[in-house]
Amino acid sequence: MIRVLIIRTVCISGYGKKLKKHNGIIAVESGDDGEGNRDKHTISPLDIDLLMLSGEHDITTGALRLLLSSGVDVAVLDSFGNPAGYLLPCGKSKLIERFEGQKSLGTKRRLAIARMVCTASLTNKVSLLRSVSKNIELCFDEEIGNILSSAGNIENCNDAGSLMGVEGYSTNEYFSALRKVIPEEFGFTGRERMPPCDPVNALFGYGYGILYSVVRRAIVKAGLSPYYGVLHSSYKNQEALVYDLIEEFRQPVVDRVILTLISRKQVSPVDFKLTDKGCMMNGYFKKQYADHILTRLEKEYTYEKRKLNFYEIIESQAQKMEKAVFENEPYKPFIYR
Repeated sequence: MIRVLIIRTVCISGYGKKLKKHNGIIAVESGDDGEGNRDKHTISPLDIDLLMLSGEHDITTGALRLLLSSGVDVAVLDSFGNPAGYLLPCGKSKLIERFEGQKSLGTKRRLAIARMVCTASLTNKVSLLRSVSKNIELCFDEEIGNILSSAGNIENCNDAGSLMGVEGYSTNEYFSALRKVIPEEFGFTGRERMPPCDPVNALFGYGYGILYSVVRRAIVKAGLSPYYGVLHSSYKNQEALVYDLIEEFRQPVVDRVILTLISRKQVSPVDFKLTDKGCMMNGYFKKQYADHILTRLEKEYTYEKRKLNFYEIIESQAQKMEKAVFENEPYKPFIYR
């Protein structure tokens, strides 16, 4: 499957695609269907910003050079949706290396930004739970109350570790509430990251992987290194700032899609298979699910009195983070209503 968004992202999933340069564009050819037929598509590198490759495909160095010279980022995802690596045009790569100032951000300033990120993370969890409870008449009062009570401790936290404790507790309460919504047939007992042990965790993992690539691109585009975070600063040798910014968008982008698919019975356990590597989506459903996530990213939302899609909002928040880090401006996180 090839899903193309308006001057934004191309996600190629499945298996057996061949990507090569042809007359200044990227030619994509599927494998033989057994009857001598090959599905062919073309992609103009001038129309996209990010190419995501999920599955097993072949891409020529000529195609890679064309993409990179056109300013297109390339993300490679593993079978669970986790980013395995990125290719960036040279100019963007240099940005990552030159920000020692970001690395040496003062403790007080770092903590102030981290508190705002943590506040948004908790607030957005509560917002989604309240929305779900209205639609299906379930009561999440206990879990919401616990999250709000935990949020009251944010200003008393004097380091990132304490904030992570608040965020971790609230995340457990959030998923405890979601267990009430998700049918027992899915076998969901709580958030398990790697490997996913049930269909719902497989959905979370793959969806967050797609979102991660989009958030990472916005961070680098804003002139920030993804490695120096504020809330997740203890994530050594990981892209901590991506984990920070993604917290504002898990609920409105990925979690909303998952709960909608479940409530509309557009996903069932038969769309998954258990392997020695964990629970994995079947190929046909993985294509459908990626399409739902990418469509959600195109969804317009009222943001600071303007109608913007989530791609634009994510980029705007990355720019705000850059100003908070380098220009000492107050950081205003994205709050989902």
